[in-house]
Amino acid sequence: KQGKYQPGQTDAFLTHAFMNLSELYQRFGKNPESAAEHILGMAIEMFDVTGGAILHHDINDPGDQLLFKAARGPKSEQLLEKPVKMGQGPVGICALLGVSLNIKNLAGEARFAGGVLNELGLDIGPIMCVPIHGDDWLQGVIALFKIKGSNVFTDSQLGILEHVSATYGAFLKQARAADARDSLPTLTDGLKTRADIPQKKRTKTLIPRSR
Repeated sequence: KQGKYQPGQTDAFLTHAFMNLSELYQRFGKNPESAAEHILGMAIEMFDVTGGAILHHDINDPGDQLLFKAARGPKSEQLLEKPVKMGQGPVGICALLGVSLNIKNLAGEARFAGGVLNELGLDIGPIMCVPIHGDDWLQGVIALFKIKGSNVFTDSQLGILEHVSATYGAFLKQARAADARDSLPTLTDGLKTRADIPQKKRTKTLIPRSR
């Protein structure tokens, strides 16, 4: 079991994260929700945070929203019931711009006002938000936060979370590709086999011998 992050341990934690994520598809290939819970639990343990969440984005959603797939910490059950609009609050801005955010004190940043985190009255100080990419399109966001007055997140911690996010994004891409393959008909679907085709009864034609 890996302990909590300490300054100067970036390489060790990247190794730990890789070991935990290397078998992600084998363990959760058919259940992205369980994978989200696993990823979030690992991140919260590593960084000793107050709470966090993983949200998914459906590119085909006409509302263009992010939906919580896993959440832990204060009022996490309420978070799971609320969508996040693109461009709203730190999570929505992270998703809209497609860039990582490392905010020292959310309560003191007027530009990140709004969003479900503030609506629920969570007294958040430091927060990290990292986009989950799949090739050139957004698949979601990972967010970790601490209560106001806690130590800020370091750039090294943000880098580790970006690695976790990239690995999780690759998992989602692989899982969705597998689902697409499973839903496609096989080449033999709808084709008749030889056994399905009625065979004409063969008869012998007798040719008289010449005298």
